[in-house]
Amino acid sequence: FVAQWTGAINEPLLVRTEVETATRRETPPSGMDQQLPGNIVMFVVMTLLVNSAVHLTSERKNGAFRRLMASPLTPGRILAGKLLGRIVPATVQVALLFLTGRILFGVHIGSALPGIILLSGAFILCAAAMGLTMGMWMDDRNHVVAAGVPLTLGMAALGGCWWPIEIVGPFMQRLGMTLPTGWAMRGYHELLSFGYGITAVLDNSALLIAAAFVFTAIAARRIRPVR
Repeated sequence: FVAQWTGAINEPLLVRTEVETATRRETPPSGMDQQLPGNIVMFVVMTLLVNSAVHLTSERKNGAFRRLMASPLTPGRILAGKLLGRIVPATVQVALLFLTGRILFGVHIGSALPGIILLSGAFILCAAAMGLTMGMWMDDRNHVVAAGVPLTLGMAALGGCWWPIEIVGPFMQRLGMTLPTGWAMRGYHELLSFGYGITAVLDNSALLIAAAFVFTAIAARRIRPVR
């Protein structure tokens, strides 16, 4: 029996197992690495797409925007001012959420800070331009809320803010990658969950910036008060 046991132990291995991580991180990502960017993306869209559009629609309806149009400012400067006024508070919001996630929940940042700054700036710009477009093209604040809230929630769900996009089928994953929320979430996962650097989010950031220019151009075609 001893000889058989010794022979079995000394037999060459027929199966060899090799284990390697799929990410650059030494520790596996946690649930908070999904929750933090998911909440950031959803609430930034909610703030900039709905709240700012409601405020802009009210300005266009109560006469404030008409007085602004009568000033020496050009339409381009008015549009730029409205856009900047939405970017600044959203930037503070995102910075506070990331700071809270890092300090209170230990979210892994690593060397991803430059990528986070680039991607967050591009996403905020895109979301602000979307809100500007909705605020210019819709004339009733009730219509803004009725359209903006379902649109925000739908984009959040399809873009992967509520659950990892990998758990859905190929068609839904491709659909999510047609939305700004999907581009932002994919970039955040490249940085936070997989540990990649700024080069991993250049394509997503470029898509968000390009979309921002498109939405701003659409908004610029209707710079006028509500008649």
